[in-house]
Amino acid sequence: MRYATIFLILLVAFAFGCAQMVIEGRKIDEAKIKDLMASSNTADKLTQAFGKPDKVEKMASGEEQYSYRYYYKNPHWWTIDDLEEQNLKVVVKDSEVQSYSYRKSSTEKITKE
Repeated sequence: MRYATIFLILLVAFAFGCAQMVIEGRKIDEAKIKDLMASSNTADKLTQAFGKPDKVEKMASGEEQYSYRYYYKNPHWWTIDDLEEQNLKVVVKDSEVQSYSYRKSSTEKITKE
């Protein structure tokens, strides 16, 4: 009975340790974001730099909002999951970049020195 209990504990620990990693979208290059508001930056240059947007929304004002998202999650049963998320939204009007918003969030491991 003792061996069966130890085996079940190890089996459960192994099952939780094999959780699947999740990656959605492409990582957004932060260096390219700074160049978004350069003069003569068009929707074509935006697509060249970041690829096809995940979502394009038409706004009532005639503008379009291009949305890019990157999500990475690597679960661990023994500690906090590794998590990184990036969201980039770019407003385009008449094929010219008008404005953008960028948000990045992540969890970082805290180590004691």
